Amino acid sequence: LTNNWSRRCPVKTFTFVVYGKNGSAVSRPRRKPLLPKPHKTARLNFAKENERKPDKCWQHTVRSDENKMTEFGLDGVLHV
Repeated sequence: LTNNWSRRCPVKTFTFVVYGKNGSAVSRPRRKPLLPKPHKTARLNFAKENERKPDKCWQHTVRSDENKMTEFGLDGVLHV
């Protein structure tokens, strides 16, 4: 196999990069799922409706940017 720079690439290296050690295709999960347009619209509407609410209203709300910590480390972290 040759690449765009006319250098030879061993087939073993190429198959390892494309298929991994086990011969199965290598892939990584998406970091964040893509939101469909209706969900984006709903989120924007929610933000506009609740923009002026006082801080006291949000005291018992868990925000998505807060980490969920447990006694033994992070919870819900996916390693592939």
